Amino acid sequence: MAAKDDTHDASNDAQTAADPEVFAGGKVADLDESDLLGTHVFEDVLFRGETEVRNVLTGETPDRLDKTVEEAKAFVERTQEDGKAPRVAVKQHAEAAAETGSAYTSSAFCNRKVTGSLARHFMFLNAWRSDAYTVDVDADYQSGDVTITVEVAE
Repeated sequence: MAAKDDTHDASNDAQTAADPEVFAGGKVADLDESDLLGTHVFEDVLFRGETEVRNVLTGETPDRLDKTVEEAKAFVERTQEDGKAPRVAVKQHAEAAAETGSAYTSSAFCNRKVTGSLARHFMFLNAWRSDAYTVDVDADYQSGDVTITVEVAE
């Protein structure tokens, strides 16, 4: 789940440490603003209407796991809370899908299932909560990619 395009916008270099609280504490201590700013694309992390769970006898996906992207998006909308970070439908591993009965789960856009690390999760979440940054999230369910763009707020 590595970022496919982790670009840094050099135009923001003059405005470093816009909100040092975003990087405070041990959870993101190894990251800095250069890790935050720019466009970050995380590939194939969203539910795309496909599941790896198959009945071993029939080879078919159980009905309870055979869901559409529209159903996943509706579930995300139902789980979104006002004032909370935007949510996306993240695909579940086959074992988790079999146990929970769902091929997807609703997660914050910055969940470590999306970003690949707990440190990046907290960095993006703290930036989203901060007035010092603008955070734009694009969930492309066709490709399965999440694009997070972070800029210093004007």
